[in-house]
Amino acid sequence: MKHTSWKDIAELLGIAAIVASLIFVGLQMKQTHEIAISASFQSRAETMAAISIATTQSPELLSALVKLEVQSESREEFTNVEQRALCSWIQSFTWMLENSLIQYNAGFLPEDHWLRAKAIVKSVLKSGADERCSPFAPMTSEFLTEVDEIRQELREEGGPK
Repeated sequence: MKHTSWKDIAELLGIAAIVASLIFVGLQMKQTHEIAISASFQSRAETMAAISIATTQSPELLSALVKLEVQSESREEFTNVEQRALCSWIQSFTWMLENSLIQYNAGFLPEDHWLRAKAIVKSVLKSGADERCSPFAPMTSEFLTEVDEIRQELREEGGPK
């Protein structure tokens, strides 16, 4: 009888050890997920800071952005250097926006962040800048599908595209 009770106690201790290790693994996974989300946000913040710094240090880009914003009907007035600066700037943003979609679909980005990123894509399409720059060319099919859906929304709203 004593032999059976020691066996039962040993089994219970074994089960308790397994449960404790599973709880520990679960906590580690949660912490790893939180670290990944933090790293993702940090990376986006660093990228946005770099884009902002590059924008303020480029008179050609600032000039192109003003022309795009103020004189959206007369885009032909861009110099070649302004056009190149604008296209590079827009391409940087589209890479970031595509990354936002990937991060959102992977669960690392809240929906409200993706919706704000989607609004930026919509504003790029509304401005017509994509017609001259082709910023969406090397993107994933998943992102291109989102861009096509936004273009469809713009057509339904009576906008360009």
